[in-house]
Amino acid sequence: MLNDILGRLLMNNCRCSFYSSKAEINLVFLMKEMETGDN
Repeated sequence: MLNDILGRLLMNNCRCSFYSSKAEINLVFLMKEMETGDN
């Protein structure tokens, strides 16, 4: 099932870039949250 989703994302470059940029933003946000949580 996961491979099917990845295949669809790869076929649709627009959607793929949208999801990866969104994932990057979420990753940066989580990292910042962890940093502030340590203090």
